[in-house]
Amino acid sequence: MNIKLIAPAVTRRPMDSDWKTHMAPPLALLVLGALTSPEHRVTVVDECVQPLRLDDAPDLVGITVKADTFGRACKIAATYRRRGVRVVFGGIHPTACPAECAKHADAVVIGEAERLWPRLLADCLGGTLQPLYRNTTPVDPAETPIPRWKLLDSRRYLFTNTITAGRGCPWRCAFCYNSSPNLDATHRMKPVANILHEIASLGTCHVMFIDDNHDYTHYNTSRCVFRPARMTPDELERGYRWMYERVYSWEGIRRRWPRMSGQTAAYLQFNLIYRKFGKTTSALGNVLGMRNLARLAKWVAYGSESATRRAAGSLRLADRGMTFHPAPEPVVR
Repeated sequence: MNIKLIAPAVTRRPMDSDWKTHMAPPLALLVLGALTSPEHRVTVVDECVQPLRLDDAPDLVGITVKADTFGRACKIAATYRRRGVRVVFGGIHPTACPAECAKHADAVVIGEAERLWPRLLADCLGGTLQPLYRNTTPVDPAETPIPRWKLLDSRRYLFTNTITAGRGCPWRCAFCYNSSPNLDATHRMKPVANILHEIASLGTCHVMFIDDNHDYTHYNTSRCVFRPARMTPDELERGYRWMYERVYSWEGIRRRWPRMSGQTAAYLQFNLIYRKFGKTTSALGNVLGMRNLARLAKWVAYGSESATRRAAGSLRLADRGMTFHPAPEPVVR
């Protein structure tokens, strides 16, 4: 089958720039790609960084849906379904609100997909696609494969060195999808050896852990999602934006100046280029390439990657006696 996996465009907070939407790719879709057997052809389209064509004819469309992308996901699904293309919704919003999502898709995946995705593909191929696929037991993170990075153009992103070290959350906040009865959000960690192997596969000494980073519509930290006891929702939102502006004011930046001189370059890059002047500087990234500017910023802040690797030498991977062999420097054209 020809399978198209889509991440719809996300909403932005008032202070966000293109740096935010080009920060990192959708790992969930890359994991689905890794779970897909070689007999199928897989493409991944992230609408945050590239135009989405809707005039093609894949055999199956899979859309990862969050609360803030639900409306856009429904429009994408409707376009394909009108032409007879089967559409599957999965992700945190379909897990929390499957009945709502079932109105707009041929199938809905509820919960973690590692054990469901191969069965769903077999059903689709055999013409027996079911309306609901529900995971009933927590998935061992050891079963999660390394994301299939070759499915995307890394030059469109600031970083492709992102990793999740586990699943779930130890808390049960009422406003969070982890509190959904459809999800066993027990906190589970990948085995250390798996994490280290995944780090080694990235070919870099600089990685970002992005566990449990929830980005809901109205749950994107800029909108009040409950009624505070001693102020109005509008007052809370205005207070949040006032705090943001104060933190990234010249005085706020000066007061938080790092004590270690080696941190200064990275500190200024984040506070000035990414936050304070992000909407202006990200326009430059759209011209020169987000990944190219990210590599330059990394070099300015930390030195060359090759020097870092030489300093690391033959880094021993903890507990397992594994030796870290740096991959060749990627070529950015």
